[in-house]
Amino acid sequence: MLSSMDMSVPHSSQLLADTWVLLKCCGYWHAFSAVANANVSAQSLFLPTACTSNRTSSVLVLHLIRHAEGFHNVAGRKSRENYLSEKYADAHLTKRGWQQISGLRQHIASLSSHFHLDLIVISPMTRTLETAVGLFGGDCVNSSCGQKLLMLEQSDIEGVRVATKSISCQSPVPFIAHEACREQTGRHPCDRRRTLSYYQRQFPAVDFSLVASENDTLYEATSREPIQSVVKRAWSFLNWVQSRPEHFIAVVTHSAFLRTLTRCFEDDLRARYGTTAQSEVLAEFGNCEMRSIQMIDCGPNGIEGRRCPYSHPGGEALLGSM
Repeated sequence: MLSSMDMSVPHSSQLLADTWVLLKCCGYWHAFSAVANANVSAQSLFLPTACTSNRTSSVLVLHLIRHAEGFHNVAGRKSRENYLSEKYADAHLTKRGWQQISGLRQHIASLSSHFHLDLIVISPMTRTLETAVGLFGGDCVNSSCGQKLLMLEQSDIEGVRVATKSISCQSPVPFIAHEACREQTGRHPCDRRRTLSYYQRQFPAVDFSLVASENDTLYEATSREPIQSVVKRAWSFLNWVQSRPEHFIAVVTHSAFLRTLTRCFEDDLRARYGTTAQSEVLAEFGNCEMRSIQMIDCGPNGIEGRRCPYSHPGGEALLGSM
């Protein structure tokens, strides 16, 4: 485990229990930076199934997802000074962002029974929560429908928030908020979270038990969080994920956190797969992009060398095995 005093970036095998150090791509990668004429209110494109037993396999699949486009993203592309504006504090998703969600839902639905999900882990920020419930929630409904709700309906605020219906909870797969996978915090109001009680009201079916404080204790108004602090959070999060019983976990988070998380494995990727695989995994995430990666236990009880079950050897490799 990473000690509170260790600010270095250690080799992955020094930190992950049971030496979970190997990442392989599963072939589910999907970038959706724009979706023309997407039907945002399309109902129930995908409903995952729950995990029923503790993980005994040495394989863990993480579906890494960056949040869809937020109003702060649009403003930041115009001028980075806009990231300092209180207007975009804990920003909501834009209309385009909700369209991106519809596109990724369709991609996941096209995978049919090949896509599995046991747990959804979310950074406790509005843009990531909206992305997660939009992707993996049920129908868009009226608040008075009597169904269990993942998100309450909200009205339009010009340039800040788009009107959306409530989103129902129709799946047994748990939604859990985890502060360790938050964006690099500090100075930018868009990265300051709201009160815990606000999120609990707005996203009533999400489990916020791992969010320890009512107010944001990570955020510093005058300075950005040091990158080594983000590294520590990334390693802490990987250790937590590795300790979970689930096999297939979606992580809905942010660009800087994903950049830090994937670079924890930079040396292993280069050593095992070369610079091409390294550059693919480490490339910057687009809004509402999903990359599914497989972590394999390379320890004495692990199974290094086993292929991801969603991969296909192809070409000469396939012919050679016949």
